[in-house]
Amino acid sequence: MATRDELVFSRMRKNVRKTVQLKFRYYELRIKAKIILGKEDIPYDVILPMIRLTYLRKVYIKRELYAELLKINGITGAEAMIEVFAVYGTERALGEYKRYLGEFLYFISNLQSNEQTLCQHQNSAAYYEQPDKHSFIPERL
Repeated sequence: MATRDELVFSRMRKNVRKTVQLKFRYYELRIKAKIILGKEDIPYDVILPMIRLTYLRKVYIKRELYAELLKINGITGAEAMIEVFAVYGTERALGEYKRYLGEFLYFISNLQSNEQTLCQHQNSAAYYEQPDKHSFIPERL
């Protein structure tokens, strides 16, 4: 029996192929994280660089998110909200078309030591479960 999160992942992947005539290029992940540094436990918001993935899998998202967070000095934990977009385009045309697919929530703690890092995936939501969603995480260049 598939879990609710697995069903959301599969629906996001299926939605890439539906009703779009342009060629699919990649998935774009926009990340807004609440960062905790050192022992201060004072969280602050930061928009991480955009991540591009060819395949939408939890393992790939976790690995890329972990690599981006390790670039921040003194980080001990983070709560990351990730929005997923499918990016389409053609070989000849300039510009891209982006389709919002949904979002995920990740909790990461103990980032200093590789063996003890905990990464919990919680609460994914597809685009149709959020009809009032209109403010997206901005792109970071």
